[in-house]
Amino acid sequence: MLCAAQYNPAPVSRPANMPEISNLEVMCGKDHMTVQLGFVGPFQGLVFSKGQFNSPNCVYVKPYTGLGAYTFDIYYNKCGTKPDLNGKFYENTIIVQYDNELIEVWDEAKRLRCEWYNDYEKTATKPPVVIADLEVIELNFRGDNVDCWMEIQDGKGPWASPVTGIVPLGSTLTMVVAINDPNAEFDMRVKECEASDGKGRPIYLSDENGCVLRPKMISKFMKLRSNDGRSTVITYAHFHAFKFPDSMYVHLKCKVEICRYGCPDHCQKAVAGGYAAPSAVSAQYAAPEARGYEEGGLPGRLSVLSCGVKLAGRGGTECRGAGTGGGAG
Repeated sequence: MLCAAQYNPAPVSRPANMPEISNLEVMCGKDHMTVQLGFVGPFQGLVFSKGQFNSPNCVYVKPYTGLGAYTFDIYYNKCGTKPDLNGKFYENTIIVQYDNELIEVWDEAKRLRCEWYNDYEKTATKPPVVIADLEVIELNFRGDNVDCWMEIQDGKGPWASPVTGIVPLGSTLTMVVAINDPNAEFDMRVKECEASDGKGRPIYLSDENGCVLRPKMISKFMKLRSNDGRSTVITYAHFHAFKFPDSMYVHLKCKVEICRYGCPDHCQKAVAGGYAAPSAVSAQYAAPEARGYEEGGLPGRLSVLSCGVKLAGRGGTECRGAGTGGGAG
């Protein structure tokens, strides 16, 4: 007589005390990607590139470290990083192993991809997802190593001193936005700019193409190259200090387009087959001594920068930047 016994394993559930991934971000550089990996609690396991467990330089988190956040670099020419044949992306799969010896069903595999295009909009990330059986989830990141900063200067810039004290109403000021690209591959264009008191609705100084909407308040944006070590391309505009009722502060915020190998001109609108000529309405407000550095190109990624100016009482300039590659000046 034959007897058959059926085995029905109990469902495997993740241990309650096992930390989960809370954050996974990647900054894409020229020769490596910088990974920031966070957990909701102390992590005692390992993180390494797939297939590279026996390569010490490719094990980024050693066991029993017990930290909640880690930062490490993965180079494009090491640890199994795979390039696209056309050089448009590099990808590397990392294994997040919660046990110090064994890979189990709740461990995770993340494929990190840095994409490189001549035209791109902004850093794209996806939140981490828990995967059974180490199914690889692809996370795409787009990046550069371009610093972007914004500054309000006292007087006619862009080489004037930053605002540091009282700003009398009607004073001549200069809004300066710049990028610093050591490899000289990227250009920039200031797009939408707005002013507000930080509470009410903003007023728009320029539109999405960088066309000045209030020429009585602010001049056309002008652009030039620089090699002062702090910037490689500078865009600036002059304006007279103004204020909002019942507020001491004016907050200026701009979207900055960063393009590889050249941006469209300021106030150059996209049309079928290319870009139209810059608007003559805003061009007439350009300072006569200014020369623009303009190249045709494709749209790029966006950074958002902002500055706050105090127009009464003691104060100064507060500037903030948002977005991959952005910075504060």
